[in-house]
Amino acid sequence: MAFYPTRAISKQNGILKLSNGLVFDIQKGELFFGRDVRAIKQFIVAQTQKSGEIVLHAQNYNPNGEYSIIYMQSYGQFVVMDNQTLHSMYVQMFILGKYDKDLFELVVSSPYSRIYKLKR
Repeated sequence: MAFYPTRAISKQNGILKLSNGLVFDIQKGELFFGRDVRAIKQFIVAQTQKSGEIVLHAQNYNPNGEYSIIYMQSYGQFVVMDNQTLHSMYVQMFILGKYDKDLFELVVSSPYSRIYKLKR
């Protein structure tokens, strides 16, 4: 499992340097872990509205990429993760706001928390 919360340090010529030492080439869709280069599957921008609704914008890169990056715009925070973690219930519900409305009911949605109730 890979889950790296981080912040941007600088952006220059399509290269985004992150606070944990990772570097993201926005144009090529490549992530640098030191000298190791990994393909990015997708880059997702998630913005929480005042109403608590999460608006998503995604840019797809390499369908075989092993990592995805979420930029939580409202917080200025990036999360780099492997695709298995991206599809976890935690990321889907609490970061992206996606959930099965037949199983869960959203009780609280704010920029600070999301609370769900399991339906019977």
